[in-house]
Amino acid sequence: MTALAPAAETFAKGRDFAAWLGLTPLQRSTGGKQKFGATSKMGERTLRRLLVIGASAVIKQVSRRGVPCDVKRCPSNSDLILGDAMVRSPRISLQQLRALVAVYDEGGFRRAAERLNTSQSAISRTIQTLEAELGVPVFERTARGVKTSSVGHNLLQNARTIVGSLDEISVKALTAIRGEIGRLRIGYNEISIRTFLPKVTARFHRQYPNVDLRLVSQATSEMMPENTAGTISRGEVDIGFLVGPVVDDDLESFSLFEDQMAVAVAKTHRLALRVSVSASELKNEHVLLWSTEPWQIYTRRINNICRQAGFLPRPSIIMQDNESAFALVEENIGVVLIARSVAASYSNRVAVVPLEGNPEPFQIFAAWRKDNTAPVLRNFVQVLRNEEFQADQGLMPGS
Repeated sequence: MTALAPAAETFAKGRDFAAWLGLTPLQRSTGGKQKFGATSKMGERTLRRLLVIGASAVIKQVSRRGVPCDVKRCPSNSDLILGDAMVRSPRISLQQLRALVAVYDEGGFRRAAERLNTSQSAISRTIQTLEAELGVPVFERTARGVKTSSVGHNLLQNARTIVGSLDEISVKALTAIRGEIGRLRIGYNEISIRTFLPKVTARFHRQYPNVDLRLVSQATSEMMPENTAGTISRGEVDIGFLVGPVVDDDLESFSLFEDQMAVAVAKTHRLALRVSVSASELKNEHVLLWSTEPWQIYTRRINNICRQAGFLPRPSIIMQDNESAFALVEENIGVVLIARSVAASYSNRVAVVPLEGNPEPFQIFAAWRKDNTAPVLRNFVQVLRNEEFQADQGLMPGS
């Protein structure tokens, strides 16, 4: 191996590679000198092919020792250039490598054929084609079966790595096609996270544990604004749960359930023990409001309800989150009109009373881009469609 650098300069000295492979294509002339001849056990064509098989592994060993070696790949094809000689790379197929590994592992052609679900003659032809391409046998046939030749042994190590890697890639590709791996980004509003979404997410995760889920809290006005593309249309989330109707032509959607508007009051409030209340009874109450963004879905509904009841709320206290709103309600500073499912989460702190006539209900939709064909999204939608929903509570009890 120490003489490998000059051996790579010309093809004539390339026979060192064959010696490394455990083969001796050398003959002795009458003068006692070694020479390479066309009538040797392996001819010139054989040695050329052997050079390619051994070159990569040998060059790596030499490079680690710091010995320069003038071997490179031809830029126009898969052949190798060794010094001033060009050597054609053998055309080896994955089928041939699979057959090589199977015959070695099973100890014979018959059991290899059973493993690969093919005929013994097909395996034999595949190995013969491989040997013809290499110009040397990869197996030695004996009465007890087969064993690898020197070339076959070296080729087998790389074949096992290649086949194993490709099998792993195939498995990952198949699981991706089935939607069993990947990532799903879910945009959700407060109604969905307080009703059905946790259970749906849990069911999906149990069925597809290798899918990464990214849940992002967003208002309906962020996922589907009125005059511009929202996070769903822009592809920032794969599916969104929002208040409908869904009017974007680029989105596919379906309705899940309806949540009604309710009023939250302090437990000591005059309306706290009522079964229901009409909007007109709130005329003299301090109706708390949210800032326009991103709570405009609530602000618009509250204004519509109050307007139909003959008054408009006074915007003297403006809030940005539910926690602030219910803290003020708890102290009897005002009342809040809000989705019943959200108010129910604070029922230990405030009283929740339904509004008569169910004005301005919240119709909850699932929406996603029509051109989003991701298998993980398809599976999630299927899990969602299999759920049973009921109005005002999300999932059916016990589901």
